[in-house]
Amino acid sequence: MSFYFLSRVLPFSFLPAGRAQSKTALKSLAVALTSASLLHGCSSPQPQAEKTAPEAVKPEQPKVEISAVKPPELLVSIDPELERQKAFENRDWPAYLQFSYDLWQESPPARQAEIEDQAWQALLPLDDMTLQQLDDNSDPRINAWSHLIQVFRLQGLPFEHALSDLQLFETDAIYRSHLLPKLLSQLPPEEEVRNIAVFLPMQSKFKPVAEQIQNGILKAYYRNENLNRKLRLNFYDSTDITQVSSLYFQAKQEGADVIIGPLRKNAVEQLQGFDDRNIVALNTIDGITSFTQFSLKSSDKIQQLAEGFAQQQYRMLGILNSDEKENALNAALLASVWNQPPQQSLVQVSYSEQKPELRKAFDQLVNASNSIERKNTLRWTVGEKLEFYPRVREDLNAIVVFDSANRLAVINPQKGLYLLETPVYTATELNQQNLKALKNNHDLKEVELLTQPVTLNPEDLQGTFEAFGWDSLQVAANLPKLKKGACLSNTKTGYLRIVDNQVQQTLVWAKFDDKGQLTPYRLPHITPQLTLEEKMETESDAEDALQQRLQDELKSGDMEGVSP
Repeated sequence: MSFYFLSRVLPFSFLPAGRAQSKTALKSLAVALTSASLLHGCSSPQPQAEKTAPEAVKPEQPKVEISAVKPPELLVSIDPELERQKAFENRDWPAYLQFSYDLWQESPPARQAEIEDQAWQALLPLDDMTLQQLDDNSDPRINAWSHLIQVFRLQGLPFEHALSDLQLFETDAIYRSHLLPKLLSQLPPEEEVRNIAVFLPMQSKFKPVAEQIQNGILKAYYRNENLNRKLRLNFYDSTDITQVSSLYFQAKQEGADVIIGPLRKNAVEQLQGFDDRNIVALNTIDGITSFTQFSLKSSDKIQQLAEGFAQQQYRMLGILNSDEKENALNAALLASVWNQPPQQSLVQVSYSEQKPELRKAFDQLVNASNSIERKNTLRWTVGEKLEFYPRVREDLNAIVVFDSANRLAVINPQKGLYLLETPVYTATELNQQNLKALKNNHDLKEVELLTQPVTLNPEDLQGTFEAFGWDSLQVAANLPKLKKGACLSNTKTGYLRIVDNQVQQTLVWAKFDDKGQLTPYRLPHITPQLTLEEKMETESDAEDALQQRLQDELKSGDMEGVSP
């Protein structure tokens, strides 16, 4: 071991030399060995690592967070009554209604009713702008009151509709508990019609007309269960004009709620000074009256025709009419209305009522007669028979015929001879002869008709005056609702409503199908096509609007990642 240690410590080799050198070397080696032995014996052994027991793992102590202690909030007592009064004095209506709601929640019923009444009286005088501000508030405690005030400022039928919506949607408003029932109880009760008196001249030259009107009234009465169950009818003879006023007082004494009639103009004039809104006169007179006037011809069919053609973007009309007074007048009125806008035009052909040459008149309207004349000229020139088919005008958007249904059935098939697809319209007068001709007439296929509802649903009514009598009873029975703005659609002479004490009729559209049966019809609504200039202008406006919107968004910083 010692040697190994020295060989590692003194790494040199022994080389042969002289004897003296050998002796000296041996001595040196002996000294070195001795020293090494002494050193080895004296040196302490290399310390070894002590084995120690593993330290015990102490459990992790929970962290304790220390935060500052907040002082308790000071509770401030608010008196809703006092704050409500301050808001009222400052005209701060949103705050006033909020404190009213809070106070209402804590109050007994009697005090609740008082709070509702006070809020109503405070808000009722507000102007429309202030009410609109309340209406725009998102808090239902506030905007519900605006709705209430606005509803009770309405009149007539709009009030009834709005009141129904109010009761349906404002279910949480506090005024529903006491105020709204109180307001409803103060409304005047709706008039109810029970007894109707009818004034007709049954002994004069108007007797045939009066009898037809009476028949129409009775048919409406007996075929409508609601009417015959609640109404009582009394008929009075108003032949003697001097006794019309006396008849009026007699009917009132006998319990008449509404009076239908009289029929003749001079008889209606006898009641002109009477301040009674519950009269439905069967004629119109000059001057203002407090009662309703209902004329058999209160519809404006010419204006309705023109509006229907304009709705379909028509530009060129062809009018065909007889020279009979009524037909000629209707044609002239339509021509006058249609020629007003400069972009609309028409061509008109009339024929004799006594000797109507219907085919010739139609050929003239579509320029077929000119084509025939040119053919005849060529045939005479060349002296030979020519193969010929007339060339007709194709610029007409519609052909309007003013004549009877029987003659219309002769005119309409002429389209087929010239392969025309131009629609044919009419607004024929309603009478027994026309009603019969309009039934399942194959020659009238595709004709469009502006007419009275009785044409589609006759109910065995025999002509115009019976339909007029039917509607007069409908108007009288529903007079309170019509006065409020309602419209009657279950009628025979047109859809009915009252404007400025005049009954206005709106006619209905019908069309004959391919089998010649008349069916209800709705006119198409054509959107006008823009010209190239209008399109370019519209596109330019849209581009300008887009540029402006982008600039606004850049200024407001709404567009991320984009800088102006």
